[in-house]
Order: sequence, then C-alpha cells, then structure tokens
Amino acid sequence: MVPRKAKNFIKTAKDFSHLSFASTLCEAYNKVYPVHIPSTDLLLENRRTRVEQGLQPLTEKMAVKGFNLIRSNWKTMDFIPSNIKKIVTLPLNYLGWDPQRNMPDFAKKSFSAKIRERNKKQ
Repeated sequence: MVPRKAKNFIKTAKDFSHLSFASTLCEAYNKVYPVHIPSTDLLLENRRTRVEQGLQPLTEKMAVKGFNLIRSNWKTMDFIPSNIKKIVTLPLNYLGWDPQRNMPDFAKKSFSAKIRERNKKQ
C-alpha cells in the first residue's frame, strides 16, 4: 500500500515534472536564494524520476529513439545533407521543446568529409 503522501508526490511529479527542465543547472539560484536548498540536486532528481516513470512527452521519446537510430551509424549522418537534417528536426522547436530553445544548426560538411578533403589536399 502506497502512503497518501507518496501518492500526492507521484501526482505532483507527473503534473509538474517538466518544470525541472526549465533550469540550466548553472547554480545561480543557489547563490541568490538565502535558504540553502540544494536546488540543483533536487532538479536532477526530478529529471531522473520523470525518466524512470516514463513521463516524457511522446514526441520527446520518439525524437530520442529516432536520433539514436540515425546516430548509431556515422555513415547515415554523413549521407543526410544538413538542410534535410534541419527540416527533419524543425518540428522539435515546436513540439515537446521549450519555446526558448532551438535546435542547433547542422554543419554544412560533416567532420569526416572535412577530414577526407584535407587528406586529398596533402
């Protein structure tokens, strides 16, 4: 039997777990706030709990699985042009991501392509 307080915590964790990702974990809060609460540790614990309980949005789960599938083979990443990568990841700016965050730009040439070019010149 789960204690009543634990049930309330689980409900709260489910409803507000996304808020733990609003912080960059830079610890500026700890320097300003007079009560010495280990906010960084608590935020990390909330993030861990969210993942363990499977509370991430479906778009986030799918994006992570898709990214892991593609990045598992560097030849796949090299094969896909940077503008296609940008188009494919564009929805992440609007679905499941905070409006203040944007996907980083992809390099025009991959690292391995730059190395191949450099080796040809030598």
